Amino acid sequence: GIGAYMSLTGVPRVPPKYAFGFMASRWGSHDGNYIEDVVTRFRNDSFPIDSIALGAEWFTKESDANLPASGEAGYREFSFSNRTFPDPAKQLSAYEKDLHVRVGGVRKPRLANAAFISMAQQKRWLLPGGTPGGFPLDPDESYAFHRALNFSIPETRKWYARQLQGLIADGVDFWLNDEGETDYFTYHWWNIAERDALESNQTAPFKRFYSMNRAFTPGLARIGGTTWTSNIFSTWKDLRRTPGM
Repeated sequence: GIGAYMSLTGVPRVPPKYAFGFMASRWGSHDGNYIEDVVTRFRNDSFPIDSIALGAEWFTKESDANLPASGEAGYREFSFSNRTFPDPAKQLSAYEKDLHVRVGGVRKPRLANAAFISMAQQKRWLLPGGTPGGFPLDPDESYAFHRALNFSIPETRKWYARQLQGLIADGVDFWLNDEGETDYFTYHWWNIAERDALESNQTAPFKRFYSMNRAFTPGLARIGGTTWTSNIFSTWKDLRRTPGM
């Protein structure tokens, strides 16, 4: 039963309070004004909202999925996009203090910046292959070849955790971990790196680690990770097909 399972994997961490509320998720926010308008409309129209989860536009203007194995020079993956967050610390503070909304951002388990990729290649921090693009798994439909980080290496996790420090200090509350099916243990070790980043950040001593992940491995919940229902349409049919419904 569930007791035997938890004796093997450990008991789940209690998520932060906002994670029990309503979360609005959007892929494709145009700019900072759009994000603020959506959150403000929730509040003004008396709809419940406790957190928002943003797609890759919070840190970049373009997807990295189809970049070559060498990546792209100057690609920004550990900073905020000027289009959506021109003043991230001020914006995120206002969302939390004025609108009582916490903000999370999507992350990918790979690199896109050419200089980072070159460094990781030299240190042997990368996994072979790419991110699965379909089911059953079809190599011809995979993408992001030879750019996925091997989070099972302690040095990889330490480096990755350092890259997240500025984002956490500016006010990012949680992560949406996407496309981590590069290895069976990717989600586990990826979450360990993110948790370590938060716990070592002096600006957030009382924050509780929380993440949402596209896939699940046993024991993820004891770290503070949960799972979302992947990418579904906003229809009653898809809601009925969701486990637990």
